[in-house]
Amino acid sequence: MRLSGKLFLNALNEYFNKPDFGVDVILLPFIIAFVFLIILYFYINPGKSNKDPFDEIPTDEMELLKQISAQKGLSSFDRDFLIMQALNYYIKPAKILLDQNTFEQILIKLENKAKKSGISPESDENVKSMKALKNKLF
Repeated sequence: MRLSGKLFLNALNEYFNKPDFGVDVILLPFIIAFVFLIILYFYINPGKSNKDPFDEIPTDEMELLKQISAQKGLSSFDRDFLIMQALNYYIKPAKILLDQNTFEQILIKLENKAKKSGISPESDENVKSMKALKNKLF
């Protein structure tokens, strides 16, 4: 028996267009539950991009950072820059202001990051700022 193209397409159309309510009744609650779980996950665990990184620092530690930066003669921009670098490399912000070894480790990491991105460390703005702050702090 030979099927023509039109008969073959009609056979496929009939096969795939048969309504199967049993499968639909079973799959529909699972799909709804899955979508609900996804929405619940994003509601409970919002992305870090929405958070302000300075909110992670406790208020008493922030006051300490303000006092240290005032004693060292740093502007608020310089203080915030150092705090952001400390948070980027998961170091306590007060430690970067007080410990010269920690400061130099961050400076080395910034220089390596600049080298990896193809920028010379001497022309990278972050490295320049860190070197200028090193003279102010230590």
